[in-house]
Formats: sequence, C-alpha cells, structure tokens
Amino acid sequence: MQLGFSLLELLVAMAIMAILASIAVYGLSDAGANSRDAKRQADVRLIQAAVELYKNKNGVYPQACNGPTTNTTPNWSGETPMGTAYDCPSGGNEYIVGLAPEFIPTLPRDPRAGPDRGYVYTTNGDRTVYKFMALNSVENNFVSISGLEETWKNPEFYRCDQNTRIFGANTLAAGGAASPESWLDPGICARSRDLFSGGNTGTGITTFSQCTDVSEFRNDYAVSAGLSSNDLGQSAGWRAERAREYDTEIVRCR
Repeated sequence: MQLGFSLLELLVAMAIMAILASIAVYGLSDAGANSRDAKRQADVRLIQAAVELYKNKNGVYPQACNGPTTNTTPNWSGETPMGTAYDCPSGGNEYIVGLAPEFIPTLPRDPRAGPDRGYVYTTNGDRTVYKFMALNSVENNFVSISGLEETWKNPEFYRCDQNTRIFGANTLAAGGAASPESWLDPGICARSRDLFSGGNTGTGITTFSQCTDVSEFRNDYAVSAGLSSNDLGQSAGWRAERAREYDTEIVRCR
C-alpha cells in the first residue's frame, strides 16, 4: 500500500496549478485593461461635453496650452509626462486651458500615461474646430473599421470624421461648374483635395494615413467637432470652401 504522492503525481499537480494560476493572472490583467479602456471612453465623453459647454458660453472652443494647429503637423497639447512634444510650457497639467473647474471638476488623466501616450488636445487657429484623443493608449478594446480588424469595435471613437461635409470644397475651379464629386464627397477625412499642388485647380487627392493605417488609429480614442470659418487660404487662390475644408481637416483628420 502506497502512502502519499509519487514524484510524477506531484509534478503533474504542480503543472496544473501553474496553468490555472497563469489563466487567473491573464484574466485579471485582461479585466484591468478593459477597465482602463472603459475609463478612457468615459473621459473622452466627459471632455466632449465640457468643451461644448465652454463653446456655448464663450463662442469658441478652449485654448490648447501649446497653441493651435496651423499647418499639416498637429500641434498637440498633452498631459505630463507624455514628453516635450506634448508638455505644456509651464510644466503643468492644464493641457486644455480654462476648462476646469468651471466646465469639468478636473482635467482627466490617462490611467497609464507615459512617453507619447496619453490624453492630447488641439484646435485650429480661430478655435472653431477641436480634437481630443486618448493617444496610443488603448489596451484591449481597440478601434476597428471596415473589417480591417478582427471585429468591429468602437467605431464611434474612430480617429477620422467620415460624416462632416463641406459642400463645394472639392470643386475643381473657382467660378467654374461644380464637379459631381462635390456633392458625393463621403466626408472631410475620407477624401480631400490636395491644397499644396495645382493652386486653385489642383486635382490631387490626399488620403490621410491616420485614416487608413490600422497602426495609426487602432490604439486611439478620438472625438472632434466644429467647422472652420477661416478663408485665409483664398490668398493662395483657393476657393473659400476649400480653404475652410483645409483648416478643418488639419485638426479633425490628423
């Protein structure tokens, strides 16, 4: 009659325990990531509501601590410690100026903010367009569109606005007949005239990488709103509609 366990039985038991422990740890880790992503989604919605309340009172969106985006490279203002490309000049954490505490108790912080990862905000020059993102920080509930990922997840937080249209912005020439595509443009971020070539009659189409590359939008939650009233592009011979589209796109499509 054998008492106790054999060495083989102990090894099998230890292996089973290790497998169960790893499953438990993975489950807890996955639950933690889901919880943090849920907080990010809630924070994005809170900011979305707060900046609209600010605009309703002041007529423009709140200022970003690093100033507006005025060219094709977005000028993001972000929470510390994202790095020098995002940090506010004062070294503080008021990346959206004047929003708290009147319109939101405090500005939210990403649960795992770090270098090049966290909450960022920008506007256009006249502060009629804004964008807010949880940049590079989504851990599990990724953004997916058009079957580019394994499932359709969180399309409402897609980085690029496919719905807003500025009719006439894609007309080929000032004073000329409107191109049919002016009335079929699927959205400001889906297809854009290249405003850097051809002057007033340029026919190039720009597709923003942030809208087409999965690596650019998969780990981001984004919201944006507003249309530009900036017609300064007409000085370069652009139509007013195209100038406004350009000024809108450099914020909402990046």
